[in-house]
Amino acid sequence: MASVGAMATVFVVPLFLVSAAPRYALPLFSFLFPALAILMEDRVFAHRFKKWVAGILILLTGLSMTIALQGAQITFEDYTTQDMGELMEYLSEEEVGAVLANNAGLQWQVMFYANGDIPARNRPIHDRIPALTQHATRVYNADPQKAALVELSWEYDEEAFGPPSWSNGIFSIRLAPSYEALTKLGFQGLHPNERRPEERIFEPAGI
Repeated sequence: MASVGAMATVFVVPLFLVSAAPRYALPLFSFLFPALAILMEDRVFAHRFKKWVAGILILLTGLSMTIALQGAQITFEDYTTQDMGELMEYLSEEEVGAVLANNAGLQWQVMFYANGDIPARNRPIHDRIPALTQHATRVYNADPQKAALVELSWEYDEEAFGPPSWSNGIFSIRLAPSYEALTKLGFQGLHPNERRPEERIFEPAGI
C-alpha cells in the first residue's frame, strides 16, 4: 500500500508544482524506483503487471527529466551582491530594526547580509524558522516606526504605500509601513503597538 501511495503521489504532486518548486518532487523518485524493483521480484505481480510497470518506469523517467529541466531554468536571484550591499547600507543608515519582505526568499537574504542583526520575515506568520518570524513581528508590533517594507522595485505598490522612501531600481523601501497596507498585502500576525502574550522573545545570535 505504501508503494502504491507513493506512486500515486509522484503522478499527482508534479501537476500542482509551480515553476520554482520542481525540486520538491525529487526525493520521491529515490523511493519509487527501488519499490518497483522489489515489486518486480514478485513473480505473480511481474507476470500480471509487467506492461504496467514498464509504462510506469517510462513515465517516471520522462517526469524526472522534465523536473530536472525545469529546475535548471530557475533563477533564484534577480539581483546582485552590489544591489544587496546598497540595500543593507540604507537599512543600516536608517537604523531599521526589522524588515517585512514582500518577496519569498528575500527575508533570508536580508538576514544573511545583515549577519543576523536585522530580523526579517515574509507574509505568512509561519515560516521555516518560526522564532525569526516572531522576532521581526515583535519589533514591528512594539514600534512600527522601526520597521521597513522591502520589495523588488517592479512589485512595489506605490498606490498603497506612497512613493518609496528609497530605491535603487532593484529594491524599493518604505519606512514605517502602515498596518492597513501591510494587511492588504497579506502580512499576518501584526498588531502594532501591542505585545501579544503568546509571542516568544527571541534574540538571534547570528545566522
